[in-house]
Amino acid sequence: MDEREWTDNSWSMEQPLRLGEALVEIGHPPSSVSLISGSLTSGLSALSPTTPLLGLLDDAKGANAFAIRMSRNTALLVQTARARPDAGWYEAGYGISDATDAYVRFCLSGPSAPWILAQCGVADVNATSPSASLLVSGVTSLLIRNQAHFEIWVPRAY
Repeated sequence: MDEREWTDNSWSMEQPLRLGEALVEIGHPPSSVSLISGSLTSGLSALSPTTPLLGLLDDAKGANAFAIRMSRNTALLVQTARARPDAGWYEAGYGISDATDAYVRFCLSGPSAPWILAQCGVADVNATSPSASLLVSGVTSLLIRNQAHFEIWVPRAY
């Protein structure tokens, strides 16, 4: 027997990963993710006035555009059907930076999903906060719901 010969296949990121009664999938990247800093009210009203601003575990409800609040004056604007806004600082008091490749979105679903989040350090899956930022397995991430699953937005650097 040669210990270097593995008989199982390696995990492909295109395939869902089953963990007990939970399913982990890599979410398809949206067409545009922008970091808004400064006045979120001005930035969102100029770029996408009907876009909901989501905090911790708020539900995106399958929307084609939503913003995830990171802090008092920063948010990710996620858009699936629009062109990327121009980067730069605007006179209305907000700045835009392209963040399309900055995050990986993990989708976690199934009856065991809250238990898996608890193992990652999320104490209460019913908690709320204006900011979606929290530590997940020691990495500052963003956590929201999107219909029947949780979305964990992790910086690509990890």
